[in-house]
Amino acid sequence: MTMSSKLHLSISCSLALLSASLANLHMPASFPGSAALAGQPQASKSNKDSQKTAVQYFKRSQDFSAAGRSDLALVEITRAIRLKPDDISYLIARASIFEALERYAESERDLERALHITPKNAQDYYLRAETLYGLKRFQSALDSLSRAEKLGYSGKRLDRLYRLRGKILYKLGFLDRSIDSLGKAIAIKPTSIAYLYKGRCLKEKGDLQKALVELNEAEKLGPPSSSVLLTRALLLYRLKKLDQAKVAYKKWKTLEPGAASLYPDWKAFCYLGETDTKIDYYSNLIALSAGNNADPVYERALLYLALARYDEAAGEFQRYLAMTGWKGRAGTTAVCHAITGFNLCGRSIQAQKLVNTGKTRLDKKFWPYPIFRYLSGSLDLKSLIATSTDSKKLLQTRYFAAMNLIYHNQPEAALSLLKRIEAEGEAEAGAGATSSKLTGSIRGLDEFQLACSEADRLRHRLSLNKAVRSR
Repeated sequence: MTMSSKLHLSISCSLALLSASLANLHMPASFPGSAALAGQPQASKSNKDSQKTAVQYFKRSQDFSAAGRSDLALVEITRAIRLKPDDISYLIARASIFEALERYAESERDLERALHITPKNAQDYYLRAETLYGLKRFQSALDSLSRAEKLGYSGKRLDRLYRLRGKILYKLGFLDRSIDSLGKAIAIKPTSIAYLYKGRCLKEKGDLQKALVELNEAEKLGPPSSSVLLTRALLLYRLKKLDQAKVAYKKWKTLEPGAASLYPDWKAFCYLGETDTKIDYYSNLIALSAGNNADPVYERALLYLALARYDEAAGEFQRYLAMTGWKGRAGTTAVCHAITGFNLCGRSIQAQKLVNTGKTRLDKKFWPYPIFRYLSGSLDLKSLIATSTDSKKLLQTRYFAAMNLIYHNQPEAALSLLKRIEAEGEAEAGAGATSSKLTGSIRGLDEFQLACSEADRLRHRLSLNKAVRSR
């Protein structure tokens, strides 16, 4: 398992559940001109026969996914898409399989392609909302859900609408509204994912005991989920139920072996627990401000970066940019962090969109605009270093250069740069930098703290690789 997959437990879980949630969708819509759009040949069978075969391929794909054979599931869902290239549910299902196979760019392309299919009824608008959710375009997803509901999306599938709305509202920080929507979904059909998100909402509101009740229900309903186990383990840690927290932590590690490179021991997990407490603090501030205060959004994004939750961090920085209009030095820094985060979680298409927008919206006179140019490919590293005229700028340059090297699969070179940052921080501390002067020092920079966290992860990752090679 690669580094990207280890860092996206919640995304992988969400997309896997998304694929499962489509199990009963056998009403694919057809639109003219779709074969040309998809670059697929038209099926020679009659529409009725091809429809039947597409559904069969879709069902076979789901069966393979349930058995853990994502490679075979991909073959079957691709056959279904060749016959019905305009079926949004098929495209979303294949996107989730690409995600499971760590082919993130192809996953995003399928989701983007689904957006080119014009919705014509309530079912289509619901599927459009699923697509937008997968692309982290939460407000647009919420709008599509409202349209689906107005057009009569109801009946046995209404629990899915309430569940998705609850997840979106949680992502936007509207916790009470999310709890209400998730409660409606559970009343119709209790599911593990609904209980998980309701538990997350209550946890961020500070109702830890109530949150634990919801997470216990999520674990009972199953199937086993790394997101449920990790969230429950963190909650038990917060409640000071350390023996139970250790059991839950070990259970999570067993289910998600790749997590060992992030939190390999109990000490590392405790660090995760403390940082999680800070995340909840900023989440509560965001909820209290009804999404009108950009500062806690930025701080929460930095915490996500510290935990290598790159996709969530990038989304938060993008949200910060939307709230502040891409203004000032912080806006330029946020763009650099967002581009880095999207690249590291495999969403290079989204990173390129930020690059294209940044070229027209960012103020070129603000540092770190040269770093933005470097990340966009219009400035080489040597030239960037030449613009880094003081120790703080040089530290930031080295941090972003190291993250770019990780993205280009050069971890040893990245670690070398991160070690230089650590050494400079130690030298500053040894020279007698006092706590009162800390914010004026390189150790007070966000990038210094991020570099130290990243260096720890890289050391462990490289030591694991070395151990594997020596066997």
